[in-house]
Amino acid sequence: MSFKKKILPVSWKNGDKLTGDLNGIGFLLNGPIHNDAPIEETLIAASIEGMIRRDGRVMSLLTDWITIHASKINGDVLTGMLFALDPSEMRSILVYWCANAQRLKNDLRFERLRRLYQGPRIDYLAMLENERNEDSAGTSLLIRKNGEDQRFTATCMRVPNLVLRHRLKDVMTPAKLSKHHLGYRYRVMMGPTYRADIWALLRKYANLSVSELARRAHSSYNTAKLVKSDYELVKRDYSTRKVA
Repeated sequence: MSFKKKILPVSWKNGDKLTGDLNGIGFLLNGPIHNDAPIEETLIAASIEGMIRRDGRVMSLLTDWITIHASKINGDVLTGMLFALDPSEMRSILVYWCANAQRLKNDLRFERLRRLYQGPRIDYLAMLENERNEDSAGTSLLIRKNGEDQRFTATCMRVPNLVLRHRLKDVMTPAKLSKHHLGYRYRVMMGPTYRADIWALLRKYANLSVSELARRAHSSYNTAKLVKSDYELVKRDYSTRKVA
């Protein structure tokens, strides 16, 4: 049987399951903590919770998380997942991620994401209400009163200032998250790559098959096979030195 690379989860988490994953990747919410939470899958689930289920606190924390940790996102995994979404059903999600890619304009890994939406600027509040009108009177009124959120001024999304709360202290720092999340720690050491994610998986689950490693890391079978081979080589060398 040929290996088929997994793109999207069967369903997106919500409720306590999502809260546990969010805390696992560095959000500071009350609730459970899942230390093995998959980073990109959790980020997209958070944007679904925030945009479609209208959870403003999650959206605020997600936006700050991206500000702090963008350099540790696996751009290839995030891009593949977003382009696999239904563009009609998930329109607001795609606009939000396009806007974030645009504000991270110097990061070449997000170049494809900057083209997720092409058109006139869309109001964040209008998307929350599922309006098709890109320019809502409510947004214009709030921007005249409080100004525009400076993080998104040069993007495809208009956000009034103070709508997305900006409190970086409500998200773990890279130093704390690297102690808390093994996969993140290996991304710090190796870069946000498939190799880092597979290596982290092997450190915790050394007996995982190549297919299962590839599935969990969203990588190709060949990449997982190569990394597992390298890992076992280093492990054997370490064991030999320890005996000697």
